[in-house]
Amino acid sequence: MSYKVIKRLNNPSIKTDYQLELSNRFEILADSSNNNNEINVSKMWEPIRETVKSAAKERVGEKNEQKNKPWFDQECLKKEMELAAATGKLLFNLTWVRTHF
Repeated sequence: MSYKVIKRLNNPSIKTDYQLELSNRFEILADSSNNNNEINVSKMWEPIRETVKSAAKERVGEKNEQKNKPWFDQECLKKEMELAAATGKLLFNLTWVRTHF
């Protein structure tokens, strides 16, 4: 979840709706697992995970951020990699100088 999505939980109305939704869904899960006396944690994890994710999606919303900025293209990526390489070289040289002099 992104920071913006989590920040929405500061809204008391959204927070209450989300808590109620989770509570209701976990109650249904608990009832279904009580019918089966054998408890298998691995088997129960998937429904719990899906319950939390779907309740959050319905009550809080999805993150709607772009993964890549439209201005960040291959040229920017190339320059960023060149900068990282130059920084690494500089740090290596500084370390070498400090250890040898």
